[in-house]
Amino acid sequence: MRTDDEYTALALDRLMSYLEDAEIVPISELLNNKALQFGPVKSSPDLMDFMIGVVVDHVFTYTMSQPIAEFLGQWIVVDEAYFAVRNPIVKYIVRQARKFRTGLVITTQLIGDVDEDVIKNMAMMIILGGNEAYVNEMAEVLNLTDEDKRWLSTALPPHMMGLTTKALVKMGPITRQAVIELEPVIKGLG
Repeated sequence: MRTDDEYTALALDRLMSYLEDAEIVPISELLNNKALQFGPVKSSPDLMDFMIGVVVDHVFTYTMSQPIAEFLGQWIVVDEAYFAVRNPIVKYIVRQARKFRTGLVITTQLIGDVDEDVIKNMAMMIILGGNEAYVNEMAEVLNLTDEDKRWLSTALPPHMMGLTTKALVKMGPITRQAVIELEPVIKGLG
């Protein structure tokens, strides 16, 4: 690719250097429980945001283009979502995904990373317990009650609770207290 704009040329060179060993994954394989990892670009939040946005948009656009009879229901899971939750493409997909039988799961440790529009359009949230600062931030953003704050702030680390942890399950205006069982293999605890 060629451009006369020096800034664009430098950005493209940087992007291509990160992607020189990238593997092209066909959409059919991507939709068959394939996980993409963006290790080489993690050091660049802007590039990570761009790459996740492109992949999520690509999967969502493909899903929308399929006849309704072929919809099997897809899940797009974005871990470490702080890279993408402010991306306009991801924000749009959060609002539109349910219409096309596509679920979007985003995980992040800090609620401040998530745009208010995304929070408003999430059908369900699972809020794990944690320290007081974390719980207070969650309570402020999600309008949690004092009882919910107490529940979350008394959660012990999973290794001290037999691989379970306290959480809240929030579906629209309804919030329920829960104890969630964790898979030891996934967290490297087993």
